[in-house]
Amino acid sequence: MTPSIGRIVHVTIGGSCKGAMVAHVWSGQTINVGGFDQNGQPFARTSVPQGEGEGNWHWPERVEEGRPATPDEIAKASQP
Repeated sequence: MTPSIGRIVHVTIGGSCKGAMVAHVWSGQTINVGGFDQNGQPFARTSVPQGEGEGNWHWPERVEEGRPATPDEIAKASQP
């Protein structure tokens, strides 16, 4: 799937997964994002590569409609 402006992605910052919005697409793999941390403080990152781990972005894990996420799914989503 190719990212586009306005899509929601997950970014790993400081060892935790944070939701962010795509602000610019450099390529199919590198984007600029903006979002809010757990305290409501804004953050922005530029030239973020796709991947797993610190400083990378990835698509949010899918949860079936109408079914809440399990504790295991929540824990996995917050892992770097």
